[in-house]
Amino acid sequence: RCCQTIITFLFLSVCSVNTDVVFVLDSSGSINNADPTNYDKVKNYTRAFVDALIDENPEGEGDRIGVVIYGTFSRIILPLNESTNLDKRSLLKHIDRIPYLRGWTNTADGLCRAIEQPWRESLSVLRLIITLTDGRSNRVSLICGNTTAAAIQVHTAYPPLLSYAIGVANARLSELLTIATTPELIDHLDSFNTDLLTAAQE
Repeated sequence: RCCQTIITFLFLSVCSVNTDVVFVLDSSGSINNADPTNYDKVKNYTRAFVDALIDENPEGEGDRIGVVIYGTFSRIILPLNESTNLDKRSLLKHIDRIPYLRGWTNTADGLCRAIEQPWRESLSVLRLIITLTDGRSNRVSLICGNTTAAAIQVHTAYPPLLSYAIGVANARLSELLTIATTPELIDHLDSFNTDLLTAAQE
């Protein structure tokens, strides 16, 4: 699976370098249309990923986590610099409390919010955006335009960002390819019934 490359890369990299990770989570109405538990699965995936990747460090060094959600508009749930004030247990509880926005699918707005995060500039830091979506963008961001324009900003950002895209069900492959840094950094799953983290490592 193409996703194996990024998962393996992430686990190896986190062992050797500090990491800034921002999750950009689709919180639009379509997520729970097929199954009202789907959004909980999105949060469980995020929780499992954080649990596996982020080391607890009471001094605020090492790995940092940020969360952006989007529906018709986006919302910053956890800025990168605030995660340093949370121990691992508190951070996971914070993820459990992520709200469900509903509304349209404004992926561009979510990406724009991710770019605005206070990324560390050191070249020794791995800077990663993980976008998870189940649909096709149908709204334009007031900040930076459509999804293609937002993705260009991600790919040309400084310090450089690595962008990984996960699509579920009806997500458009062409849009995932636009968001991801390279075609190898995408995964497209049939449904939320798949264990996302396990599937990514198969």
